[in-house]
Amino acid sequence: MGTNTKTPAMHLQEFTVQKKIPPPEYDLILCKNGTHENEFHYRVSVGSIHAIGIGRSKQVARHDAAFNAIQKLSDLGLYDVVNTPVKDFNPQMHRNEPDNPFQAAVNSIGTLKDICCEYKLPYPVFIEVSDVGPPHCRQFTFECQLSSIKTQATANTKKQARQLTAKLMLERINNILPELAAETQATANALTDNDEVARQYFSEHNSFNIIPNKSAKIMDFPYCFSLLMEERNLKIDSFFGLLIDRNEVALGKILQMLDLNYEVLTFQEFPKACVMLNISTDTPFSIMGVGDTLEEAKTKALQLTFEVMEDYLKIEKR
Repeated sequence: MGTNTKTPAMHLQEFTVQKKIPPPEYDLILCKNGTHENEFHYRVSVGSIHAIGIGRSKQVARHDAAFNAIQKLSDLGLYDVVNTPVKDFNPQMHRNEPDNPFQAAVNSIGTLKDICCEYKLPYPVFIEVSDVGPPHCRQFTFECQLSSIKTQATANTKKQARQLTAKLMLERINNILPELAAETQATANALTDNDEVARQYFSEHNSFNIIPNKSAKIMDFPYCFSLLMEERNLKIDSFFGLLIDRNEVALGKILQMLDLNYEVLTFQEFPKACVMLNISTDTPFSIMGVGDTLEEAKTKALQLTFEVMEDYLKIEKR
């Protein structure tokens, strides 16, 4: 036969027949469509060998997966590419197209942050939604939140899932950037106008009756936890498991070890839910959470509290 007209999928199918093993199994692990750029990810399994393929169509993605599986089999000495070459499909040719979504997603997070900086938007927040699948083939789903807009994507690595959901966010906001920037600025102005109201509310509803340490400098605020740890002979390891849990029960246990209390105050429910989480240190420690619901706002306040508190717990007073 002068010209090899077989596709990688055909080659892989013939390989399994020759070796008398089960035929290749193809699983669609990512399907992104509904925009001008479709993207499909397929995983092919041949025995214990697994490979991923990416394409602008399901057919290309399957052939890419088969091609990559053949390369793995060849590297293991199980497939003879000399006598059975795979010449008619070059996955790199598909990936190098100028408007290819896979190539564009390489630094989508950086591009998204640059745009946020340029238009004075809040930085995007990436949240891991799920982590499923066997150890050799995990599937991670991440959500990207920017202002009131959310996108999700699934991939076999956390990095790729974050990049893909950032790319989806870029596509979502591409045509509404001026309006989104104006909406964000209006929200910021509303918060500024209500600063005095918020301070008054905080003063009236703060039930701790803490005597503030007026001699403390702002630069010393991060040491509030480390000083309490030193008095109680505690180390960061004492909180290790609780810092991983990052829920309200864990927060209560950490603060109990430090003889501190906390409270969550609700500022408003509409149009956005807004809560304030306060910890009874003698230097100000208040974290605000905003979300579509009170539960979401409280969750965000908790997560941010843990992030800040974990950094503070690691600081030693010089």
